[in-house]
Amino acid sequence: MSVRKLFILAGSLIGIAIIGNVILFSMGQSPFNLVELNQKQSVSTDGLREVKVESHIGEIEVIPADGNEIQVQMNGKATRKWEKDYELTAVKNNGVLTVEFKEKGGLRVFDLYSKIKLSVAIPANTGVELLEVKTDTDPIRVHNIRSGQFAFSSDTGSIDADVPSGQFDVKSDTGNVTLRLKEIAGPITVVTDTGHITVQTSTAPASLSTNLQTDSGVKKVTLPESAGSAGPLVELRSDSGDVSLLNE
Repeated sequence: MSVRKLFILAGSLIGIAIIGNVILFSMGQSPFNLVELNQKQSVSTDGLREVKVESHIGEIEVIPADGNEIQVQMNGKATRKWEKDYELTAVKNNGVLTVEFKEKGGLRVFDLYSKIKLSVAIPANTGVELLEVKTDTDPIRVHNIRSGQFAFSSDTGSIDADVPSGQFDVKSDTGNVTLRLKEIAGPITVVTDTGHITVQTSTAPASLSTNLQTDSGVKKVTLPESAGSAGPLVELRSDSGDVSLLNE
């Protein structure tokens, strides 16, 4: 068979494959169609001291829940071909619950996913010593959770927390950080490379120590600034972004 005929045959086979996949895609049966992802796990709160949550894909939300168990759920859409390669684990060991959502395997071609969310619902009557949340490229949202310490980090995603109080250690490479508190009862450290920082409290503390820094942004303070160390230290640093400490 001549080289020309081989090229014609190869082109014909590729064309048939493309047409076949287009037909399958339109029927919802192609390996490249998006399918629903939904994984759930429940974990007892007995002896619970710390909760650590990490996701390499999609946003993370930590919210209060009814009942006496922690409900962990991942949902979203992904390419049918790779739907089995998304893994959710929730393991409690020595009082520490570790929740992780990740992709198994290596680099994929034509792997599509959308609106993937990892949700961790902690019983409203349960308080922990530490809540740690990490994400690579999507937002972190924490609402009305009781913890002595909070540690949040994101490479490229916003961080938004609405909680009563606590100690905070927050880092974001690219993304805004917003903390809405009922009171400032412990030290707060927030550091971003590119992003605005806002810390607001509904109750102004009697005394406060602050260290607010921004290279190319605006500082706004409606709380008392004190050079002493009588009150909690609030340290807010942004290389490129506004820094706000507010009583609202």
